[in-house]
Amino acid sequence: MKQNTDERRRKIDEMRERFAPLRDYMAQPRYIKTNPIVGITEADAQKAIEMLQESVSERRKKAREEIINSETAKRLRQAFQEMRAQSVGKMHKRHAFLSDIVKEYTNLEDFTRDKSEFFEMMGVEVSCGESCVSLYFQLDYDEYEQYFVVPTNDGKLAVSHVIEWQNEACANETLNIFTGETYDDDDVIYTNY
Repeated sequence: MKQNTDERRRKIDEMRERFAPLRDYMAQPRYIKTNPIVGITEADAQKAIEMLQESVSERRKKAREEIINSETAKRLRQAFQEMRAQSVGKMHKRHAFLSDIVKEYTNLEDFTRDKSEFFEMMGVEVSCGESCVSLYFQLDYDEYEQYFVVPTNDGKLAVSHVIEWQNEACANETLNIFTGETYDDDDVIYTNY
């Protein structure tokens, strides 16, 4: 048995001697110009390290600036501005049309009773509430405008300058069509006419 143990130790020592150069080579620090598996150069690795050292917010800021300043973004902004200008122009015409109809009324119930059938014939949904009458225009499959008839301080009715609509980015928006202001609160409907 002792002979087997000695023989094993001898073989292990032989293998150590045989693989010593490889072991020494693997233990040495070395610089590889290109990793053959990944295909990344030393310069790319350095660039990646620098990028990781930048803060996340700085990278986001740079990316946002690149997107905002791109030609595609400029063209999209211009297209959205043109679409909004066309939409607001049509809103002004609808507002003037509705204002002509509303100007002779002094109370919401009379207006709703007299004009409900007229608007329904045109495909406009009329809803009467305590403080306003809503006129909902479904313009297209996914586009709408909602106007509000409100009582004024002088006892007459008026069409609010503030409407709700689906904007050019397909988001619901409360908009003053004369100032361009957008609001988060619908209470402004009753104060702008």
